[in-house]
Amino acid sequence: MTPLPGNQLRIEYLAKADPAGAVPAWIANMFVTKGPYETFVQLRKVVARPAYQLAKFDWIKD
Repeated sequence: MTPLPGNQLRIEYLAKADPAGAVPAWIANMFVTKGPYETFVQLRKVVARPAYQLAKFDWIKD
């Protein structure tokens, strides 16, 4: 996560998988396209919760 001007945030999403064998292209493509999108849809829901609105974390430096 990298803070950006204008109250924006850059998030770099990395995923690594080892299916230990061949995976059909349609399955791999589904995970590549839907996985990151669904992750951020759910992340948006979580950070909208009241518990996180004023949260401060020591490891985040403004």
